[in-house]
Amino acid sequence: MARPTRRYLDSSADRRSILRLSGTTLRARRTGRIGAGRTADVIELVMADHRRIRRLQDSLHNAARYGRGPGSGWVLGHTWQRLADLLEAHTRAEEEICYLPMFGRGAEATARMREAVDDHDDIREAICEAALQPVGSALWWYAVRAALAMTGEHLDCEEHGVLARCEARLSASQRSELGRQYPGLVAAWTLDAAGRVRREWSAGQRLSSQASLLVRY
Repeated sequence: MARPTRRYLDSSADRRSILRLSGTTLRARRTGRIGAGRTADVIELVMADHRRIRRLQDSLHNAARYGRGPGSGWVLGHTWQRLADLLEAHTRAEEEICYLPMFGRGAEATARMREAVDDHDDIREAICEAALQPVGSALWWYAVRAALAMTGEHLDCEEHGVLARCEARLSASQRSELGRQYPGLVAAWTLDAAGRVRREWSAGQRLSSQASLLVRY
């Protein structure tokens, strides 16, 4: 069943500003700065994340298409984990830093923001479902494809809606202040996700070692 049209998608918005900002350098994504000491506009950082997400989606499809040899499952799982961690960090940073100033206040703005957060919740739910399944299994792919489809629709809605309107809604200084905060929160969420993966891997290794001992004795 087709999902309803997102209210935070504004097809009539002027997209010239978002197209211009989307061509900025990718180093803004990590540093929060464009060059000559200027703090990156938060729209530039969000768009840089969107490009990274799409590149990782392409890498995942390539890993599935061409990965047939030994170790291909590891490549598939590793690529998906990178994408899942980025989606987690990106959605949390948008919700905690960007959405309230970008959407503004009022009943209609609140409804649009709630819709965008609901999209995030759906994406994160699909990621959690994938984490419960063996990498490459039918149920894993079902959850992954759901996450990819929802992510693609959500990014398009943001770029043609709230991001396209944001340059007019927020001053340059406001966008720069949000851009100063954004990379730190993304980095914190990414490090937290990486630490969680390492802990889960270590726990899995310990369980595997214990199982080997039980078999041996």
